[in-house]
Amino acid sequence: MNPSVQIYSLVFSILFAAIGFCGDDSDAKSLESELASLQGSWLLVIDVNGQSIRNVKTIKGNQETVRRYDSKTKRLLSEHKAEFELSQSGDVRVLTFRSATEPKGDSLSYVYKIDGKFLFEITGILTENHYKNNVSTPRLLRWERIEAVSK
Repeated sequence: MNPSVQIYSLVFSILFAAIGFCGDDSDAKSLESELASLQGSWLLVIDVNGQSIRNVKTIKGNQETVRRYDSKTKRLLSEHKAEFELSQSGDVRVLTFRSATEPKGDSLSYVYKIDGKFLFEITGILTENHYKNNVSTPRLLRWERIEAVSK
């Protein structure tokens, strides 16, 4: 085989591999669509040592605020703000966040899925060589969308 043909074949192989590795615009558009679907408020009620805690997650753009309330007294217990980005690992969607109050802190990640009016967060299952888990023990959280009140 002619050396110049071999070089062209090699260059085209690398080019096609790079295009495949980088993905296409449909991945970016799909993540933009996912971001749009996440917008709004979500509710999660959990039991912590016999106390019912109402968590409200509000997402605006790529920022989220999670407020935790005592379900009985409605008193605000804590508030946490974070900035996040969405990515995809194969067919799995990953949300990676960093505390807004500690921007130089670690980025932590979890798997998520939007299914109708529910947002599922699957934490503690990512491999540590690429992502840093936000918890050490796997768990599944199911948030429910809070419908906006029409005025």
